[in-house]
Order: sequence, then structure tokens, then C-alpha cells
Amino acid sequence: MTVRKRRWKDAAGVQHEAWSVDVRVVGKDGKQRRIQRTSPIQSRRAAERLEHAIREELLNMDEGSGAAATIAAPQFSAFADKFMITYAATNNKPSECSAKESILRVHLLPEFGNRRLDQIGAAEIEEYKSKKAAGKLSRKSINNHLTGADPVSRTLDGASKLLESGTWQSSERNTPRSSSETRCA
Repeated sequence: MTVRKRRWKDAAGVQHEAWSVDVRVVGKDGKQRRIQRTSPIQSRRAAERLEHAIREELLNMDEGSGAAATIAAPQFSAFADKFMITYAATNNKPSECSAKESILRVHLLPEFGNRRLDQIGAAEIEEYKSKKAAGKLSRKSINNHLTGADPVSRTLDGASKLLESGTWQSSERNTPRSSSETRCA
């Protein structure tokens, strides 16, 4: 419980006690806020009312700030680099990892590389498929591109949910990685 009666002795040895409130709230931007106050009216009920008022104030402040809207989605190219290092390198054999890297480098990055993740949806993927079909690639090859990148699309779905909830953490490194860094060992 965040409402408690605090007891302490001062330097002269005199015993004191006061009702205090310690409120911690995690906002939509992922930051934790903490407020500690001593209740102006020294009763448990007054301290509980103060706690409730502080929580409401923090939550209303968070809703009004539009914190989720200020978090920018990363570009597909940055996300693809992170995907190759975190997902593909740990979950795939080296041959499958190099195939995914090739599909990303040759087909998907030229098409989606400079778009933000929240700008890529089903319509854009269908547009990609029609461009590749017009470029004389077979439907089987196009489906292999998208199937090979299926974990990317599933991760994109998860990333879009993170963006909606406002908890996306952008990558610390924005410089392009060399091909040796993205390749599985």
C-alpha cells in the first residue's frame, strides 16, 4: 500500500509520526513517475484521498500530453537491421539467415527501406506484389520473398502494436550496418 504512517525520531530524540503517500505511475511514454507527499490532514482517510487525487492527476496529465503520438516509428531499414541481428541470427541456420538477408537487401529494402513502420500495411504489400509481378517474377518467387520475410511481417505487426501503445524504444544506433554485422555465423 502506498499510504503509510511514517514514524521517526529527530536529532533531539523526539518521536514524530505523519501519514505519507508514495505514488508511482508508469505513463504511456514508458516513463515512471513518483511523487512522495505528506498528507496535510493527518488521518488515514485523508492520506488515501490524497493518493487517489495524485494518481488521477498523473493519469490525466499523461492522457492530455499526447505522448504516444510523439514517438516516431523507425524506418524499415533500421528495423530490418535490428531484425537480422536479433531474430534471424538467433532463430535460423546460417543458410536461412543469408537467404533472408538477400531477400531483404535485394527486394524488400529497395521497396520499403525509407518508409516508417507505421506506413507499411496490407495495401503497400499488395502494391509490392503487383510491381514484382509486372517485373516478370513468378508468383511463387514473390510469395517466397514474403514467406521468407514472414517473421519480419509478424514482427512488424508486433511493432505496430507497440507503437499504438506508445512503448516503442527506438534503436540506439542509426548508422547502417555493414553486411558482415547482419550476417549469421
